[in-house]
Amino acid sequence: MADDTPIVYYKRGCPFAARLRAQLTVARVPHRSVRFRDDEEGAGAVRAHHEKGFELSPTVVVGSST
Repeated sequence: MADDTPIVYYKRGCPFAARLRAQLTVARVPHRSVRFRDDEEGAGAVRAHHEKGFELSPTVVVGSST
């Protein structure tokens, strides 16, 4: 996938993430869905972006933008 392909970080059971991922799929927007537990490095980057270190679900990363 290209470097600018959105990555959707999510927690299992999060209804907001499920809805976003479904909308992206229906709209045929190429994206990659990643559970926080499956990518510790990515999850660490998401926590570093939040001032209190939370893993907010969903979090979308496109290139270097969160």
